[in-house]
Amino acid sequence: MKLIGSKTEQDFRDELLQSHKSLFDEHSDERLLDILRATFPNMRTGVPPK
Repeated sequence: MKLIGSKTEQDFRDELLQSHKSLFDEHSDERLLDILRATFPNMRTGVPPK
């Protein structure tokens, strides 16, 4: 998929970044995070700089 830098893409990226921050940094749902870690023990995540 080729990205073109549209407003829609940026909005989607912002939403994904906020979801990542909420789950991994603010620990808003510890139970979900525990389930994800148990189900995907090799999961790696990182947020590249803008």
